[in-house]
Amino acid sequence: MISVITPAFNAAATLLDAIESFLSQSYKDWEMLIVDDGSTDDTLYVAQRAQRDPRIHVLAQANKGVSAARNAALDGAEGRYVAFLDADDIWMPRKLEMQLAFMSDTQSAFSFTGYRKVSLGRVGGRSASIG
Repeated sequence: MISVITPAFNAAATLLDAIESFLSQSYKDWEMLIVDDGSTDDTLYVAQRAQRDPRIHVLAQANKGVSAARNAALDGAEGRYVAFLDADDIWMPRKLEMQLAFMSDTQSAFSFTGYRKVSLGRVGGRSASIG
């Protein structure tokens, strides 16, 4: 299983797109831990609505920064692998499948991927980008 960790601070405008890109993954053995880091917008509300999938878990903490949010999620992560999806990022649908295949083929314990920065303009009434 993969534990996907998403720290979020005042990310209500982009979090749903990140979650939806994650839910579209071809690889399905995962859990997602979203940590609201003391947001003052609707981030926590958006995250809680995503819990319609029982594999999505939402944590909330006072604002301590992105590192503390990631560490809080790591404490509860149950997956063999950990991946980080920031609240303003979007994954391509086969990202996890392809990355795990690479790691298996090369016997890697750690890997990373590149990224593309693409301006999506206004998506769902809000600005978004792939980063």
